[in-house]
Amino acid sequence: MRLAILLPAPLLFGCTDPVPVLSSVSCEGPSVASGTARVCRLGAGDVPDGSGGRPGDYRLQNALLDVIIRGEQASLTRLSGTGGTVIGMLPESGEDPVLELQPALEGDWFTQVELTALPDEDDGAALRLTGLDADGVQTELTYRLAPDSHTLHLDGARGFRLVPRIGAERVGNIVEQGDTLLIGGGEVEDPGGELWFSLTDRVTVGSRREAVEEALGEVIEVDGVATDAEWVEAWRGGDRLLRLPVGADGAFAGPVPAETSLLVPVAEGRRNGVGVAPGAGLALAAGPSGLLRVRAVDDAGLDLFATVRWGDQVHVIPPGGAALPVGPGVEDALVWAGPAFEAAWLGALEVPDDGEAEASVLLRRVTDTEEAVLARIGEQAWPDVQERRWSADILESLVGQGVGYAVLVADDEIAQDRSAEPHVADAVAVRSGSRAATDAVGQPVAWPWTANTAHAAHGAAPWPGLSADDLLAVMRGTSPREVVVDLQWLAAAQDIVPGAVPATALRLSGPQDTAAWLAWVDDGLALPVVGPWTWVEGLDAQAYSAVDVEARIYQGATIATTGPRIRVDIDGAGPGERVATDDMPVGEVVARIRVDTPAWAPVDRVLLHGPDGEVLARWDAAPGPTPVDLRFDVEMPEWLVVEAIGSAPSPLTGEVPWAVSTPVWRD
Repeated sequence: MRLAILLPAPLLFGCTDPVPVLSSVSCEGPSVASGTARVCRLGAGDVPDGSGGRPGDYRLQNALLDVIIRGEQASLTRLSGTGGTVIGMLPESGEDPVLELQPALEGDWFTQVELTALPDEDDGAALRLTGLDADGVQTELTYRLAPDSHTLHLDGARGFRLVPRIGAERVGNIVEQGDTLLIGGGEVEDPGGELWFSLTDRVTVGSRREAVEEALGEVIEVDGVATDAEWVEAWRGGDRLLRLPVGADGAFAGPVPAETSLLVPVAEGRRNGVGVAPGAGLALAAGPSGLLRVRAVDDAGLDLFATVRWGDQVHVIPPGGAALPVGPGVEDALVWAGPAFEAAWLGALEVPDDGEAEASVLLRRVTDTEEAVLARIGEQAWPDVQERRWSADILESLVGQGVGYAVLVADDEIAQDRSAEPHVADAVAVRSGSRAATDAVGQPVAWPWTANTAHAAHGAAPWPGLSADDLLAVMRGTSPREVVVDLQWLAAAQDIVPGAVPATALRLSGPQDTAAWLAWVDDGLALPVVGPWTWVEGLDAQAYSAVDVEARIYQGATIATTGPRIRVDIDGAGPGERVATDDMPVGEVVARIRVDTPAWAPVDRVLLHGPDGEVLARWDAAPGPTPVDLRFDVEMPEWLVVEAIGSAPSPLTGEVPWAVSTPVWRD
């Protein structure tokens, strides 16, 4: 695409001289000097390292800030709409906090767009976007960067959606990426991953001092010593505005907003210190410290990974235990390690000022896991609307629940960054996947998936406009991936013969899905089932790989669950297997069923389902292991399914205890 002939400058910056046309669209050449700004198009040799840019993208640049803007074709983290989004804001020194920034227009983002460079050496440089929004309305947006400024102006926007880099932290309406701040102004909504800024048409990126002074206008300089603190936070009433780091020597200094009423010293594992009014030469101190030392073992005395809750805090301890910096106080505490174990409720546990409390707990095993692995298929990870934590932290939390196999996904994106500490990585097999969060054809999950920055949403499945079967074909890819579909997808895929659904498994979310699923089984659907958690049977829990787990899922050796584990043996056959009936006399089929579940996930009934929705048998169940031994008086039906159900949400997970087996089939 060539550069368009430019409009007079009064339409942009209010000066009377015409804006000159760039003689070249290339960004080659020396860096931008102070007092100037430029707009150009990236070539093969001038893409900034780590920016996510590619040849054909645009660059707005001055001596302080380098802004990379996606070309016309597609955005980076969105399936719909076009390019023209900001995919990097690199300060002169520091980290880039932006994976993608999409300005909010009056309507939805552009479906057709043309990008036009508008350079001006005196008043800055700009990039104009003109085109049609999703409603077909002609729309215009201009990115503008002045010389020696850390602020990108979004003329024509009324806010923006920010996909931050992984690990970013939010303080008020400020995003921190290491020592770099992004300040959006206006108001911000935080669903946990992305950040949605409104009532603003600018964004500032720079060092802590540079960004605060430029974006916030009137500030107060503060300094002093904050003993034992990691940060000094600036507060106005009940609103946290920003924070200043405290050095190793306890010193802090920097600008805070003029409306700051209190400066509060804080540190992990300590009570907040006494707040004081902002000023110079301040003497602050964080409050007393407190450690909670916890170790968890099973019945055999073997150390466990476990999850510790102390009030609102959640921590994971490794085998052998750990000293957790929770701070002093009295909070209700519990320790649990997932559905294979009972939980230990410790009640109100006091951690004294500048002291520690200790708890060694026995978590009684409720099921033998030597031949089973607990799987979590569809755990949300970055970059997702609801998640921006490091994958290492997510994986640690899963291992603390006893999970040994995990598929990390993002909605309409591809989960990225799977790093983990060695002791965590050794405990869980991990895959990266993607979930198509469609409007009408369900939310299939596929893995493994590799991100591709050249395609929209890093190459995730472009589901808008696809039929259910076409979407499944895209998600399987040319090198077939594992794909899990749901009941909504099945309802939309009426043209597919049930027995020939080319998917790996069917996801059920709870007992509310059982009846609809069994109707599909009657029609010949032979997919294994997975759930919020999934017990995968027939594995050596001490020596398995991701491929081993996937093979057993494919074979149907699965129990979909919110915790309970069902052990099924129908005349020697388990879930996904077939009972040979050629030489079987009537009345000789024996079903042996056992439900293992902790007291925090009690089930009160176990059902044996057969064809046509018939409940062939029902047993009342008590918490804990529930063995059942049944001899049929009739021939083995076409299939049998075992389901265990509770009556009320678990006090620990908030979900109704439930589990259901993949069918055992008649040969």
